[in-house]
Amino acid sequence: MSIYTLGDLLWADFWHRFPDLRFSLTEGDIGWIPYFLQRADHTLNRHNAWMRHTQPQGLRPSELFRERIICCFIDDRIGIELLDEFNVDNVCWESDFPHSDSSWPTAPEILGELLADVEPGVVDQLTYRNAMRLFQFDPFATRPHAQCTVGALRGEVGDVDTVTRVGRPADDTDVAAWRQMTSAAASARRD
Repeated sequence: MSIYTLGDLLWADFWHRFPDLRFSLTEGDIGWIPYFLQRADHTLNRHNAWMRHTQPQGLRPSELFRERIICCFIDDRIGIELLDEFNVDNVCWESDFPHSDSSWPTAPEILGELLADVEPGVVDQLTYRNAMRLFQFDPFATRPHAQCTVGALRGEVGDVDTVTRVGRPADDTDVAAWRQMTSAAASARRD
């Protein structure tokens, strides 16, 4: 769905009216995007005579993307290899926990391996600085940076069940948990 969404965004006519608007593409990784942008620019060059696309603020599709669309990756070796095709100020790592598409419970180890050859400053951008800036969120305002590291957080939680249940067939415990969540939510709405 990310591909269709990006296509719709690149050709949308609302960018003219909202030049400060930003979008974020998530849960789709990024390795496919450079080709998609190259093809979008090609389409503009070759077919705009009949498409009659008016470029918002004169931006080509690839320029619009790099300036106004944030993208996220979970575990995307190809995307990391193509980082020079992106505006790295608009790229973020996402954990997507607890969704089955995530790399939990070994996300930090997988990410460390994925970013092993990336400059430390860029790693900081991708893993937390960009998200803090783009989404105006500062976890360090309430918790010191040293207490937000993987090691510090893992040390605080102690023994946690990290056995992944991906692909496990649903059973009665899932139904009971769902009923408990929905009844608690309904009760909270009534109160």
